[in-house]
Amino acid sequence: MNSMENQRSGFSYEVYKALYLQMRLNKVSVVNNTDKWKVPFSGSLEYSNRFYGVLSEYMRTNKINIASSEMRLQINLLRLFANNRIRQGKKARVLDVMSYGEVMCDLGVGGVAIALTDGRTEEMKQYDSENGINFIKGDVLSSRTWNTLDRIYPEGGLFDFILCKPDGALTKIPSKHEIYAYLLGRMYPHLTQDNGILLSEVNSSYLTSSEFARSQVMLNRVNGISTFTMMGAFMLVKGQDAPISIN
Repeated sequence: MNSMENQRSGFSYEVYKALYLQMRLNKVSVVNNTDKWKVPFSGSLEYSNRFYGVLSEYMRTNKINIASSEMRLQINLLRLFANNRIRQGKKARVLDVMSYGEVMCDLGVGGVAIALTDGRTEEMKQYDSENGINFIKGDVLSSRTWNTLDRIYPEGGLFDFILCKPDGALTKIPSKHEIYAYLLGRMYPHLTQDNGILLSEVNSSYLTSSEFARSQVMLNRVNGISTFTMMGAFMLVKGQDAPISIN
C-alpha cells in the first residue's frame, strides 16, 4: 500500500484498505481487458431522466421557469439548463465523470470526460478533438487522474455542469463517507460559482446513512451552496457567495 498517494494518509485504515483494493481491481481489469462493465453512451435525455427529481425540486425551490416553449413530451431539463446558459452568452462547459462524454456531443458543448477505459470509436474521437472535448483515461479513485484534470483545466477554467452517471460502475466506488467526500472535494473546485450544477448518482446505502445526512446539513449551512437528494441522486448548486473549494 506504500504506492498510495500521500494525501490519502488521513483516511482510516478500513477506508484506506477498501480504496486500495478497489484501485488494484480497476487496474487489473484495465491491464487484462477484463472489465465486463462499460460506461454507457448516454445523451442529455438519459441524464435528465436520471436526475429529473433533483432538478425539478431545485426549480421549484428557486421558482425557476426556463421551460417555456421548449417543453415537449419528454422534458429534457438538462438541455433546458444548458440552452439557458448559452442564451446568456456562456459556454456551458461540462465535466462528465465516469463516462465517455456523449452528453457533450448531444448538447453541442465542450468540456472533459473521464473514464477508466476509452470505448469511443475513431469517429467519436475525431469529433471530440474538433469540438473542444477532452478525454482523460483514468481511475477517479486515483489523484493522478484529478491532477491531470487540474493541468487541463487550471483555476479559471471552470465547468457549468459536473455530471456523474456511472450506472453499473457505481459499484467501483466503495460506499465509504471519506471516499465520497474526497471525490466531491476534487470535483467541487472545478465548478463555476455562477450557479454551477453538480449532479451525481450516489450509492443508496450511503445516501441513507447518518454520515451523509450530517454532511448535507453542513453543506447547506455554507453560504452560496444548496443541495438536493432524491432516489439515489445528489445535486449541488454553487452560487456566487460559495467558497472556491471545500474540505
